[in-house]
Amino acid sequence: MKKIFNFSVALLALALGFVACSDDDDDYKAGVPTSTQQVFFSNTLSASIEISPSGTSFQLPINRGNSAGELTVPLKVTIPEGSIFSAPSEVKFADGSGVANLEFSYDPTKIEYGKYDTITVAIADASLSTQYGLSSITFTAGVTAWKAMEGKGYYREDFLSTFWGVDNIVVEAEFEENFVVPGMYRLKNVYGADYPYNDPGDWDDTKDYYITINATDPNAVYIEKGEVGIDWSYGMISMWSMAGYMINKGSKVEDLKVSNPEYFGTLKDGLVIMPASSLLISMTDYKDGAWYPSNEGGKFAIALPGHVIADYSVSFEKTGYAVNDDKTEAVRGILTMSKDLESVKYAIAASTEDGDSIFAGIKDGSVNATTLTATAQIEAIVAGSGAYVVYVVGYANGEVVLEDAISFTYQSPFESWKAVGNGTYYYTLADLTADENGENGYGGVFDEYVKTASVLYQCEQNANYYRIAPWCDSETEGMRFTMNDNGIITVAQNYTGYTDPDYGEVYAADIQTYGAADIPSGYDAKNNMFIFYLAYYDVEGAWGYVADAFVPDPATSAMLNNQRSLVSPFKMNKAAKMNKMVKLKKKTRR
Repeated sequence: MKKIFNFSVALLALALGFVACSDDDDDYKAGVPTSTQQVFFSNTLSASIEISPSGTSFQLPINRGNSAGELTVPLKVTIPEGSIFSAPSEVKFADGSGVANLEFSYDPTKIEYGKYDTITVAIADASLSTQYGLSSITFTAGVTAWKAMEGKGYYREDFLSTFWGVDNIVVEAEFEENFVVPGMYRLKNVYGADYPYNDPGDWDDTKDYYITINATDPNAVYIEKGEVGIDWSYGMISMWSMAGYMINKGSKVEDLKVSNPEYFGTLKDGLVIMPASSLLISMTDYKDGAWYPSNEGGKFAIALPGHVIADYSVSFEKTGYAVNDDKTEAVRGILTMSKDLESVKYAIAASTEDGDSIFAGIKDGSVNATTLTATAQIEAIVAGSGAYVVYVVGYANGEVVLEDAISFTYQSPFESWKAVGNGTYYYTLADLTADENGENGYGGVFDEYVKTASVLYQCEQNANYYRIAPWCDSETEGMRFTMNDNGIITVAQNYTGYTDPDYGEVYAADIQTYGAADIPSGYDAKNNMFIFYLAYYDVEGAWGYVADAFVPDPATSAMLNNQRSLVSPFKMNKAAKMNKMVKLKKKTRR
């Protein structure tokens, strides 16, 4: 669950007046004398005043504790030079009244929409004030340049997903547009109390929060810096975009469009699309509020009122297998297309193959791919037990709108295994979310340091397919994984053998397959160990992100190194690991 420090007990103690005691607590000290008039400003006054575009004045109430008799109170009113506002330097209380209003006048023809002046009003005669109330107040006054847009728009989440792994849900949103600066829009409270991943208290309901979109150039859209209104145990979360960040640092929009066009999104047909990794996320209590790349899935989208966000998605559910007359094996499953996809092309390949090359080959025709125009059962020949990937390219309006890679494992009825050596499996050598000092991480998976004596097996039908057993609570099945000729490892979903009484079955997969970080696991030949960067998780979310290791005995290491003596071995890059681990999901188990 989320780790939230219980500030409420300390705050309650202060509110009730409880303080630490000392031997001097019995000594009485008289309070400071207070004015008989007790003039003050209420601490409930708004910090911002919206004036009427058709009005000519507004009032600021001033209070007093003693309402007897008339009273004139001198004031010091500080208004910026050139302001449209003016006010007298005194206010008069009528006999019997505890409130007097200071009237500010303005000329509505001189209003600048979106401009707010900061005004301070102070009681000039300290003898009339009271230590138990405010003797001065500072506020802003002006007219907003924003107006509500008719109807609802839509927002597709791909901002929090990088850190927490929440789903890319689409929610309705209230929109406002700036009638002074065309192309400026903002969404109101999209992460409010009804956002399904919020727990009670996550959302700050004391004010409104906005996501502001600068689409003044529809071909160079960016998000301006702003808090989103939620705190998921790491402080207030804020959103920015790479373009907005660079512009704030002094870069010019036109220069950035040439040097870094990938920083900008687009507004076309009422739909704002931001490229993958073009957004930034910050949490005030995480790494001192530093900014980190977000929206790695590239699914962040905003539809203005009157428009919708198209659903371009696919899913694959394995339903069985078939053995052909020639003894080849085929996997069967249902490939489901969303309603807005016109067609897809797909190919199935072993997880050891290069995904980028397969996607490129599907699009240029060099990879043999099958075309579908509707959800259908598919079948593909596989080379025995192992981890495989369904590579899908989706099309709409003649354009590529989707690239998705869906992993699955296949267990052949003919598979057999041979033991190739012994070794030791080490659990949670490192918490991958911790900082460089090994602190402030998401936490490990096991309550204590654990290691087990295990056996490494190799599939006799697929030389790139291995398993280690025993592993976790799986004594015989163990953990299955695929290793290519470069020593790169893919760990598809493995059941740990443990079922939590509250959260159900617990699984593990490498963090690339799980979608947490683009860091491969592999066999480090130099150090003679398998490095497994794993996510342990249940159906609701991650338990932890850790580095496990299997260290084979010398004979087994020699055999593995001999098998891969002609290729570049996997090398653990510690610097890259530390640089990228900030992108790991940290989703709370729910």
